[in-house]
Amino acid sequence: GCFSCPTSDDYSAECVENITPPWPICLLHTTDFWVDKAMDSATRCCGDDLSECKCPKKDTRKFLDRIDDYCDGVATCAEDDKKKLIAEEINENSFVSEK
Repeated sequence: GCFSCPTSDDYSAECVENITPPWPICLLHTTDFWVDKAMDSATRCCGDDLSECKCPKKDTRKFLDRIDDYCDGVATCAEDDKKKLIAEEINENSFVSEK
């Protein structure tokens, strides 16, 4: 309802839980937006090299404690995203072959 964050059947619960910001910030955009944003930031903030990570709190204990779970969640999003793209390609190709 009004007090819950957006969700999407295109992504696993693990993905959505890990990348969606807390309510009410989550209401500002769709799940697709948050997934894209998370995958973009993960390229800079996941792994050992955080020099490109733009998070102002990247040196704090709280960030370091949580980033691994976040990155694992983003990894599941990337898998879901691949499945979604493959499904879209299959759909597009099936329309083409029917003509």
